[in-house]
Amino acid sequence: MERCAASAPTAADACRQTIELANALDREAVASSEPQSVELKTRVETLLKAVAQPHCGALEARARFLLALRMVDEAPDNAAGITALLEVATLHPDSHVAGEAVETLFQYREDAAAAGLNLKSLLAQLYEAHKVRRVAGHALFYYAALEALEPQGEEASLRTLLKIIDFHHSSPLWDDALFLAADTLARLGFRGDETRLLEESLLPNPARGIDAMHDGFAQRVRLRLAQRYLAQGRYEEALYQLDLVVNKGSGLKWKDDALWLAARVFAKAGDIPRSCSTIRALLESCPWSKYVQAARKMVHCAP
Repeated sequence: MERCAASAPTAADACRQTIELANALDREAVASSEPQSVELKTRVETLLKAVAQPHCGALEARARFLLALRMVDEAPDNAAGITALLEVATLHPDSHVAGEAVETLFQYREDAAAAGLNLKSLLAQLYEAHKVRRVAGHALFYYAALEALEPQGEEASLRTLLKIIDFHHSSPLWDDALFLAADTLARLGFRGDETRLLEESLLPNPARGIDAMHDGFAQRVRLRLAQRYLAQGRYEEALYQLDLVVNKGSGLKWKDDALWLAARVFAKAGDIPRSCSTIRALLESCPWSKYVQAARKMVHCAP
């Protein structure tokens, strides 16, 4: 690997080989005993610093992130490591690594406080500086997570999550924000708002496209929406959503959930024959389902 890095035909190739070498030596350091481990760790840091340069392109962010992780792992309550993580997100706001850095900052929130840093304030500043960049959704999501940890902070957290939902459709955390907001609305007793939020999430938007209406996220939303409709006595609307999951959804992952729930809807609506036929469809088409044993015990469908 060292020879490959030294003879790499381009700077980009050299950066890739160097960071791979650093990762390999890091794994070796974990398995080694002192003092070899200390020597290997020093070599790893030297290699990562060589990659943490503008000419390495996207790998610069990855190398900076790995260096920051080493700093924060060795001294969690030291402000330098926390600051280094924040710097990764600040300098590379459109990178995947920026999101990882923000998530790691949240994991070290207690250490940040011990180091005298206000993580909520730092995330707010990160968001204000990069509102239209990829990292914006991460900054808001973990800001909301910090709010939720505070006494009576759920409503403030909900407002922040709704901000992601309304203005950051392209964020990788948009789906998580949607379900977390729905959970919060349910806990706070706003069932009507929960239903409306789920309904609106199924509307096409530029970031998701029309094909997303049948992906795994949409199927999860439709299942949850059907549960809300069932609780509200809106049986036809519940069955419409479940039919889309069974017949239009991609893959089998949610099919048994939809069939099981549809059987309950039919039973609740008093249509026992269709409830039983749905149970039989579940047993025939989803023999692997977690509902099989319960389905076989359905009293109203006994021969």
